[in-house]
Amino acid sequence: MLLACPWASQAEVYSPYPGLPEPSFPSGSWGYVAQGGIAETAKARQWVAVPPTTVGYWSGQVRRDYAPEPGALYRDTIRGEAFFVSPPGAAEPYGYLPPLRVRTVGFGLLPVEAVVQVRQRRSGGRPLPVVATVVGTRFDDDPSGPNGPSGSMRLEPVRIEDAFEVRVTKVLVDGVDIGLTGACRTVRPAPVVMVGPGHVIPPGVGDPQAYFRALDPTTFFHPLYGGQLAGSLDLPAFTGCTTESGDDLSPMITLSVSGPGNRAVFNAGFPCTRIVQGTQMPPAPGEWNTLPVDETYPCTTPDPMDYPDRPAD
Repeated sequence: MLLACPWASQAEVYSPYPGLPEPSFPSGSWGYVAQGGIAETAKARQWVAVPPTTVGYWSGQVRRDYAPEPGALYRDTIRGEAFFVSPPGAAEPYGYLPPLRVRTVGFGLLPVEAVVQVRQRRSGGRPLPVVATVVGTRFDDDPSGPNGPSGSMRLEPVRIEDAFEVRVTKVLVDGVDIGLTGACRTVRPAPVVMVGPGHVIPPGVGDPQAYFRALDPTTFFHPLYGGQLAGSLDLPAFTGCTTESGDDLSPMITLSVSGPGNRAVFNAGFPCTRIVQGTQMPPAPGEWNTLPVDETYPCTTPDPMDYPDRPAD
């Protein structure tokens, strides 16, 4: 299920690009995938499009258990560590999502637009990975014979729990930039929970790529085959939202957008690989919304997502 490269020296697995951490487990490989989605500001009852961005990941099998249950041949545990490729203008080459423009009405009267920057938490100057674990169990139910290589595979639901740093970089009230000067941010990283559906690959599937390409992407998630993650983000209170005139807008921004249950949905396409001098490489800085053409491993960019219907007032 995985393209794996051996754990050689630190220099061979550590990215030659600045800003990426060393992988935390040995056997694995670099890849990358296009991802796009939509996110909600529940208080404002608004959905915001998340522009397509490239996500680089290090993934590999970290465990195999044989005969884990009756009728099962083995169970694989695959771990993936993902990093956003930052858009132009970001402070670091990895770890930033593209800026989001959130529009609402302040105090029920004035149109307010905020530019929101979401980034991965960081340690030692590098982003902390978003970690996803995929568990797949292979069963001995291949009609071609016992212990066949294409018995059914049960993929468990994927659950991702993390927290992101959220900043507001600009606020316009009735079209006028109020001139934020402080580090306007949530008082702590915003917790997020995302879940991808489980799926059972039936017996006899010899080409998983072709199989998953024919499916509705909302019905599964697998780092190697795309799919959908859906969940919610809780926005803590904001602090440091001062203006050039000395006003502190933290309470207003908190009142406007902070709170639990801000829904988010992300679709991922098929991943890409890049091999340079025999080594699989992560996406380079600046490749935040582009994917190379690779006929041997055709990656895809997910289609733009429709906004949910707005409930009646």
